Amino acid sequence: MPTNALRVRVRSTSGTPPALAVFDRAGVRAVDRAAIEELDLPGVALMENAAATLAQVSDEMLTARGAPADARALILAGPGNNGGDGFAAARRLRNAGRTVIVATLGEPRDADSDASINLRVLRGLRAPAVEIHAIHARPTRALDAIVDAPGEPMIVIDAMLGTGLDRTLADPFLDAVRWLNALRARRGTLVVAADIPTGLDADTGETLGDAVRADATVTFAGLKAGFLAPGARAFLGEVTVADIGAPRELLDRFGRPVAPGEVERLP
Repeated sequence: MPTNALRVRVRSTSGTPPALAVFDRAGVRAVDRAAIEELDLPGVALMENAAATLAQVSDEMLTARGAPADARALILAGPGNNGGDGFAAARRLRNAGRTVIVATLGEPRDADSDASINLRVLRGLRAPAVEIHAIHARPTRALDAIVDAPGEPMIVIDAMLGTGLDRTLADPFLDAVRWLNALRARRGTLVVAADIPTGLDADTGETLGDAVRADATVTFAGLKAGFLAPGARAFLGEVTVADIGAPRELLDRFGRPVAPGEVERLP
């Protein structure tokens, strides 16, 4: 196997993981759209499947570090579906006994969206409740207050912006990305990216002003084309592809097979 191959794990909750596919930004959107419009597969079901692996990988990383059972997990959530993945993962981590804090960088844009559904569920949870903070403007001060509280987070899930980002980062996201990278460098806090590190271009693998440096990336349905760029690897960490239940025929239609030498598939 060539030494420049991207090392990837694939996880599935339905038996043998499927063959890997590679998607550009347009292909990712097309899979979601076709699943919902052609097959009546609810987007919230795909989100739930994505969150299951995201939470599982995060929980395993905490356990591997020797974190206590109630270790604190901070989810940084944006206003779109990437944030919704974070909300659903937050619920699952809470069910696993972790102490969960959510910081929202903007409310979901559509009150009926899948992200809104999962945020409403979080807000309705009791005993234990999920701590939710709305972050506005430049978030550094508010985020510092969260991590300086007793029992600071040992893991942060980056669910701010996903594959749809195609322009240079602006605040509050740029500020939050730089804050998170500084936290990881200063305290060794674990960072997991949901689908793609915020600020990384899904097509080119280049940074859009700056990008989250993750210890692990849990990406959904298939690899993003930009992950294969050598410069992207410093931001991805360990890559896990989560089978989210999107039908195989859609993955084949809108993605492409992995080329020889591009990927080393890990057990």
